[in-house]
Amino acid sequence: MERSSEDRISRSYLGVLRGFHQTPDTDKLCICLCGCIRLVLYNPTTNHKHDMILDDYALQSIFVPISARLTST
Repeated sequence: MERSSEDRISRSYLGVLRGFHQTPDTDKLCICLCGCIRLVLYNPTTNHKHDMILDDYALQSIFVPISARLTST
């Protein structure tokens, strides 16, 4: 497994809605370091939705590989 060449941390406040930006060469890793977030993953191709709560107590993370996102046509 190749090591990450760049890490970014985002800070959000109550009521903020964020989305993934599609990049053809970057996987995504989501973890909540403080507080809790509701993470919703949606695939418009299959109409499949999965949502979960990530918090700083369980420190669970979700990995979204490149292959799980749509590619540009």
